[in-house]
Amino acid sequence: MSYWTHVNGAIRVDSVPLKNKEIEALFKTCKFDSTVEEWEACNVPRGSEGSLQVLLHFNHDKYEACKITMIIYGDLRGFEESQHHEIIEWINAIITDNEMSVRDGVLTLNEKTYRYNEIYNDEWDVISSGFELVHDYKERS
Repeated sequence: MSYWTHVNGAIRVDSVPLKNKEIEALFKTCKFDSTVEEWEACNVPRGSEGSLQVLLHFNHDKYEACKITMIIYGDLRGFEESQHHEIIEWINAIITDNEMSVRDGVLTLNEKTYRYNEIYNDEWDVISSGFELVHDYKERS
């Protein structure tokens, strides 16, 4: 039996000093049927059948605070629960190394849901595990 990690997330970025093409280069993905070159160029977490996928929505309206919405999703075969921290570390590196100002982020890895709160601690906290609420975010707002 193989182990799968199912990922679904959205991150709102209000500012970033990079150009759109530079941001796109941060997310080179691969799929099961990708070429060897695409697999070698892949720079996002991946399992044995492909990587996470990333959709970027660039908001060009100068009157909007939100500049980018990042949608991160995928099913990683052979990616164990003990490796989940690698996904969070990868996202944190993207955010900090590129001086992104993140307003909010939510990430679900299998049954655990994480929430990013820049104001509180610049970290991803587990807010639920399955149907059990682990952390009430309203206490810290």
